[in-house]
Amino acid sequence: MTDPITLTTGAIVALAASKFVEAAAAKAGEVATPAILKKAGEPIDALWQRIKRHFAGDKKAEKAITEVETQQSAAALTKLEVYLDDELSEPANQALQQDLQQLAQQIINIGEQTQTQKSVTISVDAKDNARVNAVSEVNAETVSFGDTHS
Repeated sequence: MTDPITLTTGAIVALAASKFVEAAAAKAGEVATPAILKKAGEPIDALWQRIKRHFAGDKKAEKAITEVETQQSAAALTKLEVYLDDELSEPANQALQQDLQQLAQQIINIGEQTQTQKSVTISVDAKDNARVNAVSEVNAETVSFGDTHS
């Protein structure tokens, strides 16, 4: 695993909104591939919810959040990025910045785990000339095999 990285506000918002707005998913692709974004559903949801909780009661930010969720608005996403950037520039919001960075790092870590997975295909000829294929996916935690006969 690599050392934690510091992401821009734009990258954090893009990761958080990647399930709502196609443009956000494309921007999030700078730090996480679409496959990683798909696998990282729970951390992405947690990141989005953390942003929503922070802006609870802020009418402009709540409107932008609602437009991102319901209308998939790229313009609202840009507004939300500006609002969050302003918030993170305040020294009083250092805990928020740390929370968001940690959640974003979890998403990136999922990507690193995915990249370390390897696929192996083994072919064995049986005595009756039937061919057995065993396909496995190997990662640091598990080894699984699926057999097919031809």
